[in-house]
Amino acid sequence: MSSIAPGEISPSPRAFAIGTGVAFQTMGSIHAFIAILVWAISAWILPRASRPAAQWTDFLERENLPAALITILVLVSLVGGLALIAAGVGLQGERRRSGTVAMIVCGLMVPCYVVVAIIYLLALGRLLTAIGVFALAIPGGFLFMLAGYSASILRRFPPPPDLNAATPELLEEFRRKRLERLKHYEP
Repeated sequence: MSSIAPGEISPSPRAFAIGTGVAFQTMGSIHAFIAILVWAISAWILPRASRPAAQWTDFLERENLPAALITILVLVSLVGGLALIAAGVGLQGERRRSGTVAMIVCGLMVPCYVVVAIIYLLALGRLLTAIGVFALAIPGGFLFMLAGYSASILRRFPPPPDLNAATPELLEEFRRKRLERLKHYEP
């Protein structure tokens, strides 16, 4: 027997994907905020290099490596956070491919965080910093799983076609009505 009484509206089968969109927007905002915060604070916490970097390989030296890693973290967090927000909007709007896009975003962010955490641990010997960076990857892995399930829901229960799309019939009807209105306004 159905638990929905006659006259009630049944919930959307894509409600989980819509809720996941809210989670993506929230985590994207947090990642972008962290990126801006770390970027602002990094000027005070990073030591100055004794000599300027002449070429890009100089950033891989032990002296310049913390600045290079912070730059990577800020870029991944900012760009990835904004991409998470966009993927969340797509999930909330029930876009067909938004679950797959969300998986791709998380699938790119998590390995970047893990690699930076490993470099902090092995090359610089900073355990607490490595744990902090790895902590950024954990929600990304969880979001990856949510995005995968949302993608399967959106494949199983595709959203209805966009009702706001302008079809040729709609445009022709609009032109016809416009021409009729113009006939009444001509002197």
